[in-house]
Amino acid sequence: MLALVKMIPELITYAFVVAKVAPYLLMLVIIAMIPAFIDSMAMGIKGWEFIKQINRERRLSGYYALLITNRHFAPEIRLYELADYCLGQWEALFTKTSKQQRRFSLKVLLRQRAAVIFMVCVSMVGLWGIVFAGMVQATPGDYVVLLQSIIGLLTGLSVSSILKGMRSSLFKDSKTGAW
Repeated sequence: MLALVKMIPELITYAFVVAKVAPYLLMLVIIAMIPAFIDSMAMGIKGWEFIKQINRERRLSGYYALLITNRHFAPEIRLYELADYCLGQWEALFTKTSKQQRRFSLKVLLRQRAAVIFMVCVSMVGLWGIVFAGMVQATPGDYVVLLQSIIGLLTGLSVSSILKGMRSSLFKDSKTGAW
């Protein structure tokens, strides 16, 4: 959230430049971001549902890991020959949750990238249309600044930059920091 607050002056500046050179293009960029925003909200809800579902299995996996690694339980584990069973259960649960987590992370990443590509394509097609329709009388330098401002707006407001911190906190192991 702090990263978004830090970006506000930069985004306002980019929006001002785009509005100054091509006001119609600013509206098009904002409209192109609506589907990405809606998709990011839907993926956020799915992400929390995924975390709730996987939590039970991770806790159970942690329980088996505790049985295997804690000295307190070692005599009972050896006496009843439960080491292979506990290790197998832990490995199965750990593998299952890791694969689910990687699959879901990849799905989120691909959808975010698709949303960014969609926003860039719509903005570039809009820029192309505005330029060739003669709606903007600008110098080549104005077009360079306009293009940089559009890219800055799309980068600053893209789903991936806003959710970067949330995604890293959701899919990292809280103790080790590993993915």
